[in-house]
Amino acid sequence: MAHGLLGSVSFVMEAAHRLADDWDEADAGQQLLLQKLHEHANHIGDVLHALVRGLPVDA
Repeated sequence: MAHGLLGSVSFVMEAAHRLADDWDEADAGQQLLLQKLHEHANHIGDVLHALVRGLPVDA
């Protein structure tokens, strides 16, 4: 399941990044929203990568 979600999270991260780079008229609030979207999607991606690798024995 984590493998399947990694592609979707990668898409969200890339879309947020491109919007932030190409949206010249975005105000500070919109830029912050896109930055937070990218940060949270990155965190979800990191968690999914950890799940794919498996939990450590002592977890």
